[in-house]
Amino acid sequence: MITYLIGGQSLKGVEYVPNDAVSSVSSSLSDVYTDIEPTFTDTNKNLKRLGLTSSDFSSQLLQANNPTCVMDLDASRNEITALPDPLQLFTGLTRLVLSNNSISIIPPELYQHLVQLEILILSGNRIEIIPEDMPSYLPHLMSLYLDGNLIRYLPDTIGNWKDLREFRLGSFYGGNQIRELPETMADMFSLVDLDVSFNQLETVFPDTFRHLPNINCINLSHNQLTTLPDTPLFGTCHRLAVIDLSDNLINSLPPMVSNDILRLKRLELLNLSHNQLKILPTELLDQSHFQVVIKGNPMTDQTTRNDVMQEADVTDAPFLLHSLREISLRSIALLSSTEVMLRIPEHISSDLNKTQTCPSCAQPYIREWISTAQLKSYQGHPSVMRKVRFCGTKCWQEYREILHEEAIRIQELDPRQQQQDALNFINHHTMESGSIDWIMAAVSAASAQEEQVDILANSLFLN
Repeated sequence: MITYLIGGQSLKGVEYVPNDAVSSVSSSLSDVYTDIEPTFTDTNKNLKRLGLTSSDFSSQLLQANNPTCVMDLDASRNEITALPDPLQLFTGLTRLVLSNNSISIIPPELYQHLVQLEILILSGNRIEIIPEDMPSYLPHLMSLYLDGNLIRYLPDTIGNWKDLREFRLGSFYGGNQIRELPETMADMFSLVDLDVSFNQLETVFPDTFRHLPNINCINLSHNQLTTLPDTPLFGTCHRLAVIDLSDNLINSLPPMVSNDILRLKRLELLNLSHNQLKILPTELLDQSHFQVVIKGNPMTDQTTRNDVMQEADVTDAPFLLHSLREISLRSIALLSSTEVMLRIPEHISSDLNKTQTCPSCAQPYIREWISTAQLKSYQGHPSVMRKVRFCGTKCWQEYREILHEEAIRIQELDPRQQQQDALNFINHHTMESGSIDWIMAAVSAASAQEEQVDILANSLFLN
C-alpha cells in the first residue's frame, strides 16, 4: 500500500511515513512508473503520476502529433517546477490539470496562447501571484482551482472573469495567504461557487458579494474574521444556498447582516460554528426554512452563561420616545403598496428595506427598538442566548408580564402531579421501554422541562 502524502497533506487514518521511507517507496516503484505508457488520443493526453520533471514534461509534449487537437491535458502529481514552451502549442485545450506539482509562476505563455481554456486546475503548487492581465486573456474560463498555494492577494482585474463559475482559493487540503477580497469580485456575475476557506481573511468589504445573482455557495471558513460590516452583504444573491463562516473569530452578527440573511429565500445552511458569538437575534434562530449551526460558540456554553447574561444588551427600565422620522417610516411601511413605494425618495426606500416585525404586536419598525436577552433551547443546545427586539416600551412590558405569568404558573405546578400525568400517558399508549414511541415521549418531556427552566431563568433575569 502506498502512503498518501502528496503535497505535504496527510489523510485521517493513514499512517505517517518518514521521508526516508517515502524515498524508498518511490525508488521501489520507479520501475513501475517507467513501464506505464502515457495515455494519448487525439483529444486527450494523460501524464499524471509519472514522476515527470519539467524537461520530461517538455519531451512528452513534443511527442504529440496534433497538439492543436488535444482538448484535455492532465499532468497532475508530478515534479514539474516550470511550464515548458511546447505547452503553448496546445491551443485547443479546454481543460488543463497541473495540480500537485511545484509550479511557482503562472507564465504568460500559459494564458496568452491557451485562450480556449474553460477549466484550469493549479491546486497544490507554490504559486504566489495571479498575473493582472490573466483574466483578459482567458474570457471563456469557467472553473479555476488555486487552493493549496501561496497567494497573498488577488488583483482587481479578477472582475473581468465574467463567465467564471467556480473559483476555489481554499479547501480542506489547504488554502492561501489572502487577507482581503477585492470589491471587483462583485463584477463576477456568473460566479456560482466561491471557496476562500483556510486563508487569512481579516475583513470583508460591504459590496464584495452584493451583486452576484447566481452565487450558490460562499465558503469563508477557517479565516481570521472578527466582525462583518453592518450592511446588507448579500443584496442580489437570490440563489444563495450555503454561507459558511465557521472557524473564525466573529463575536457578533450585525443587525443588517442578520436581516439580509433572513431575506434569502433559497438559503439552506448558515454555518456559524466555532466562532466567538455570545448572542444572536431570535428571529434568526426561530426561522424554519434554513439551518443555523452554532456549536462551539460561547452562547452554547452553560458554564459561561451568567457572564454572557451580564454582558448582553439588556434595557433595564426601557422608555423609548420615537422620532418623527421613525413614526413616518412605520406609517409608510404599513401602507407598503407598489404605488406608494414608487413615489417615495430613494433614501427613504433604502430605510424601508431594513424593516423588521415586532414579535409582540407584529407591527413594523425600522431603526428604533428595545432589546432584551432571552434564554431558549435550540437544536439540542440548552439555554442558548438570543437577542429579542421589540418595537417600543409597551410591547416590551407586555412580553415581561406574559413571561412572569408563565413563570408563576410553572412554579405552582406540582412535580408529583406532572410525574403521574406522564405515567398515565405512557400506560394509556401501552409503550414498551426502549421503543420509538417511548423515546419520543422521553425527549418531549425533557424538552418541556428545559423550556420551563428557560422561562424561569428569563423571568428572574428581567426582574
